Amino acid sequence: MISVSIASTSVDKIGRSTYLGIVNEAINRILPAASATRHVALNTFGGGGSAVSDTNSIYTLGNHGFTSGLSTSILNLETSADWDSNVANDVAAALVAGNSVLNSGVGQKYHLVFTAGNPLQHGFGDGTDPSHPSNPCQAAVAAKQAGIQTYMVLIGVQGVNFVKEFYTCVGELGEEDIIVINPSSPSYTTLTTKLCKTNGIDLKITEFNPNAGAQFIEIFNRGAPTNINACFGTTSGTCAASGSVVGTGAYFVASEGGYISSGNANGAVTASLSTRSFPVSGVYDVNAYVTGSTSPSDTLAYNTGNSLHFQDAFATRSLELRAIGFNNDYGANWRLSCYTGNAIAGTPGVAAEDCGLVSLSCSDGEGSATLTATALCNNNGGGSLQCNNLGELCGCSVGLYTDVDTCTSMPEPTSYCRGYVLSDPLGNGDDWLHLIWDSVEFDDEVTYTITWTDAQGTLQSASRRGYPVYATKDFFVNYGLSGVTPPGIEVIAGYDIMGTGSDDESDKLTVASCTVTTLQPTKAPTVQPTADPTRAPTSIPTLAPTFEQPGAYVRSACSKDRCNCFEQAKYCCTPFGPLYPDMSTGEIPTEGCEHLTSRVFVGEAEQFDKKEEIEFSVYPEGYPNTVRISYLVKAFGQINDTDFESLSWADTYLADGVVDSSVTTRRRTLQQRLEQEYAMQQQQRHLLQTNTPAPTTLYGNRLNIEVLPPGEDTLYAGAITVAGGEVSAAFTLNISAATLKCNQGDDCPTLDECQTTGLGYVVVLTDCEVPGSTTEVCDLIYPNVHWLMVTRDNALCGIIFGAVGGDDELPDWFWWVLIALLVFLLCLAWLIYRFWWRQKKKAGELGDAQDELQQQQADNQQGFGKDLDVGDVAFNPMATGVPGMNRPADAFGNEIHQRQIHQQNEMVDVQAEVFQVREDYGQVATGNRHHQ
Repeated sequence: MISVSIASTSVDKIGRSTYLGIVNEAINRILPAASATRHVALNTFGGGGSAVSDTNSIYTLGNHGFTSGLSTSILNLETSADWDSNVANDVAAALVAGNSVLNSGVGQKYHLVFTAGNPLQHGFGDGTDPSHPSNPCQAAVAAKQAGIQTYMVLIGVQGVNFVKEFYTCVGELGEEDIIVINPSSPSYTTLTTKLCKTNGIDLKITEFNPNAGAQFIEIFNRGAPTNINACFGTTSGTCAASGSVVGTGAYFVASEGGYISSGNANGAVTASLSTRSFPVSGVYDVNAYVTGSTSPSDTLAYNTGNSLHFQDAFATRSLELRAIGFNNDYGANWRLSCYTGNAIAGTPGVAAEDCGLVSLSCSDGEGSATLTATALCNNNGGGSLQCNNLGELCGCSVGLYTDVDTCTSMPEPTSYCRGYVLSDPLGNGDDWLHLIWDSVEFDDEVTYTITWTDAQGTLQSASRRGYPVYATKDFFVNYGLSGVTPPGIEVIAGYDIMGTGSDDESDKLTVASCTVTTLQPTKAPTVQPTADPTRAPTSIPTLAPTFEQPGAYVRSACSKDRCNCFEQAKYCCTPFGPLYPDMSTGEIPTEGCEHLTSRVFVGEAEQFDKKEEIEFSVYPEGYPNTVRISYLVKAFGQINDTDFESLSWADTYLADGVVDSSVTTRRRTLQQRLEQEYAMQQQQRHLLQTNTPAPTTLYGNRLNIEVLPPGEDTLYAGAITVAGGEVSAAFTLNISAATLKCNQGDDCPTLDECQTTGLGYVVVLTDCEVPGSTTEVCDLIYPNVHWLMVTRDNALCGIIFGAVGGDDELPDWFWWVLIALLVFLLCLAWLIYRFWWRQKKKAGELGDAQDELQQQQADNQQGFGKDLDVGDVAFNPMATGVPGMNRPADAFGNEIHQRQIHQQNEMVDVQAEVFQVREDYGQVATGNRHHQ
């Protein structure tokens, strides 16, 4: 079902055309083509001055996909809807309408609610304001009980158009099921990821029994039909396969020895499960897999001992989710199954129901008549607690809550508080302070009561049912405009898990002063300046320049100040972490919110004295007061270079944000986790030092790299101070890389290991404060986590490792190979030279012979009479021979003979007179040859 708000008070701030265009595109992204198995309904909601909310069915439930008709219906709302009459934004009425339409449906049931503002109640007409919110939480609980998955799609900007915490009670996963779409840069990735599940798979663990002899796992299939594996542990643990397809909206029950079969499983698909031994205390996993997959589709980390508010298993009774749509990661959403006296304890194959009072059920959980046995009432650490006189109801001590025939612990509010200043939605000129705090991890009815002392010393209080928001304009009356920060508040969570109408209250929790942010123009200056310039001057100027409340971040995490949040608002990417949609619930920059990673290379020149500065800065620039920033450095050991950016080596940070699985996965941040680890380390340091074998290398790791801090410790805690007016301050990591040489036979590091691995670290800010100030509250803002990998560079690793793994000698065989290579090269050079010399000699001889041949040819061409002028006797050239001449017939022989004669003649000095005689052969021409 699709519900679209037509409240003009909120939509007009964005623009009706823009708003409807985003709604249309969002539905187009997630809705498949028309199919007989998919049905769509389109409703609008708003509310005016009448006593009845305005909810209109525009496109009724039927066989529809994203067709042109549906798109046209959405876009036509710009002209067809009565926007001006709908000044309220009755989200509760929209949820009620959705429950009515979808409650009887079979299969996947989704309800998307689009709006652009806070929930405002109908019936007040133009008097509608934030003091009359439309509470969506009661209808949201009913939707979860019916298995309807509801998602709030908020179009606008947090702190400007709405405060999204009004809707944390609506979705199964709280804030994670609130999708914010910024109209200036719409992104639909989170929405499509939420609704377009891989292969349509959506499995959920809804009941299990860890007790030996009665063990079983119940899995509800909310998605596409598939075969299912149910496991205690991973796929290598105790598992059972469905053996057949489990349809949409059906259950699969795997039981010990198959004691739950088709005859008593309420129609569920069943299978036999082997017995699994569980620890008396601690954590163990229950997993749901698609058959053939090794990645669980749903996992439950059941924790005994109440640290996560899970009830302890007892006797043969199972643990079941209170409602099929509740978040099964929250321990308080589970309870011991109702006592029925049947052979099978629990409700395998069907949803849980509210427990009734059964006589003698709490004496020992099995209907024993011994009323003095109060084991079940004491089961969750209650002490000496008693059943009532009928043995059907536990009386619980302070800090525990009666849950029929047992006692249970319930979550308390955290110490988080923030405020946003929004203008009156009707434009009456009033500014409203919205104080928000964290929701508790419980999906049923909760009542929050807050108390505070106003500026006149009067104790004030207010209650809110289900949603953690209190809106007031009296803050500006009581505190004026003098720059005083809001007071600290106390938050009490009240629970009515018995459904009696009266709440059991949690212990009070004092919350620090709330940080107030103004993200839009207001009628007068607020405690902090707006994050962006106001469009017009305020009516009453401040008496002196003011600074926004300070924030601290890691400056050295990247080249630009605040990285992707450069020149962005303070709460850009804040809060930040892998469990948030888009990595953050704050403002998302164009480049997105990213994990920040850096490599630190140790070169040969700085091998023993590498300095790496980690710089912290204060926001805003020029903040005049001194800020103290606390931080932790944690070592993760040796990691692969290829895994560095993925952070797959960082314990379970990416998966659930925890290392110690006894701590909640929903509220515990990386910062809190490291603080606890550091405290534990200080308590156990002596024990570790006396029981850990001595390291085989100088610095206790295979790469022999030391990083101080933390050195050989896992954690180091420190703090630095940024003076008022200063931009930043830094601390230094001192890095040394010792030799990699080790002894023969040891497991020595290799060259490849040196070049492809390093040591992983994280620097995380844990706190910041303004010393001596009671009004200034410092926040940790993005980026406050910086991941580092320290490694040798390739030049330093470029030493060839020998058989013993040394780095200052080369193996013997290398020198023999080198000598052989040099001998070979010398021989090759000699052969080449000899070949060249012989070729040159032959070429010279051939050249001489060629010259002689050319001379002989020249002589022949001149004729035999060329030498008659020197006294030779002519002879007939036609004669066949010359008497007395024994000359070789070949030309070369003649030439040699002539040279010999010539040499002989040169040795004789003959005094001869030369006669110049000319003789012509042939007919002599007479007469004038030119005129003949």
